[in-house]
Amino acid sequence: MLNTSKIMDLKEFTALMKEQYYDAAEITFDEDTDIRSIGSFDSLTGMSMMLAIKDNFDLDIDEKQWKSLSTSRQILDFINSQK
Repeated sequence: MLNTSKIMDLKEFTALMKEQYYDAAEITFDEDTDIRSIGSFDSLTGMSMMLAIKDNFDLDIDEKQWKSLSTSRQILDFINSQK
């Protein structure tokens, strides 16, 4: 069940996703950046993103669905579709 008390706008959500990179201060990242195109993206970054989604929205995304999402815009659209 989606925790509607933590609905975020796209800009805020994109910032949350960017924060999951260990080098967040040094990367350029916006709502249409492919999350996997950033050189420092690895499985730990992906797991951190999935945990941030779980913590903020109480939503688990299965691996197949996760792999089909590539931008913070797509991820947030998916989260909102799960309401």
